[in-house]
Amino acid sequence: MTKPRTEEDRPWITCRPTGRLLKPAEVAERVGLSKTQLYVMIREDRFPPFIKIGKRCSRLPEAWLDTFIKMRVRIARESLERGPRAGPFGRPL
Repeated sequence: MTKPRTEEDRPWITCRPTGRLLKPAEVAERVGLSKTQLYVMIREDRFPPFIKIGKRCSRLPEAWLDTFIKMRVRIARESLERGPRAGPFGRPL
């Protein structure tokens, strides 16, 4: 069972769509993921969705991408502050 998504999990929901409108290839390059992986994450509600601006044209507001990156940095820092997770038999992962 998955936990319900909150605004904390999806901060781009309350972020105004400002800045440049980035092509999927630009977004993939900036975050270091493939376009396929981006679409999987969008479907799982773990990445901001692209905005359809034409029949064959989708873009992502730069502010949404910046918000996503800030969220991931915050999560990484919190993880470092907690220290290594314990795996089986109390060993670090």
